[in-house]
Amino acid sequence: MKKLTILLALIYTSLISAQSTEMVVIQEAEQVSPWNFGLKAGINLANLSGSYLDLDYVKESNGFVGFHGGAWANYALSNKSSVQFELLGSLQGGDIEYELSYAGQAIKPTGKVRMPYILIPIMYQYKPMEKLHLEVGPQLNYLPKINLKTYIDGERINDETVENLVNNRLKNARSIDVGLNIGAGYEFIQDWSVYTRYTHGLLTVDDRDENQRDLKNRVLAFGVSYKF
Repeated sequence: MKKLTILLALIYTSLISAQSTEMVVIQEAEQVSPWNFGLKAGINLANLSGSYLDLDYVKESNGFVGFHGGAWANYALSNKSSVQFELLGSLQGGDIEYELSYAGQAIKPTGKVRMPYILIPIMYQYKPMEKLHLEVGPQLNYLPKINLKTYIDGERINDETVENLVNNRLKNARSIDVGLNIGAGYEFIQDWSVYTRYTHGLLTVDDRDENQRDLKNRVLAFGVSYKF
């Protein structure tokens, strides 16, 4: 009887100890914040697209390599899903080639459109695998100022008449743009990830009349992200 009492006491003590340990683990898990913060930066393959490029005197729009960078805050909804808020700077635009007649001569100027946006993406992210995430979400763009320059055969043109022919429409660029993003990322080492994201602009970049043709942002981005 005495041995049985001692055995029961030992079992009871072990159970209490195990339960206490489990409670500590649960409390520690509950104290982990759902928020993570970090930085990101990379390059843009930026271009402009739309029915404006179908005009007779517009030959084509060529992309250029820009850049982006900024900070992010990620809120975990579960082990597999989260919402990420970002504040980024991003250089976008394109090189639009024209075929015009000026002073009785045919000229082929290029209008280099550079738009340094401030971006606010809000991305829903889902992890189908531990280190891989897929994402989709809207993006708000703010444009403080547009930079327009005209070139012919690689040389800068300062002729005001030619510059007006090429850049007149884009001088009144919209300060607000909206885009839709889709992308993916992979954590290749702890706290470091690589990612790609495509942005499809939804609004024409210039403040045009309703009967004018549209011109919208198209951006494919690649970069590296670091989690604090």
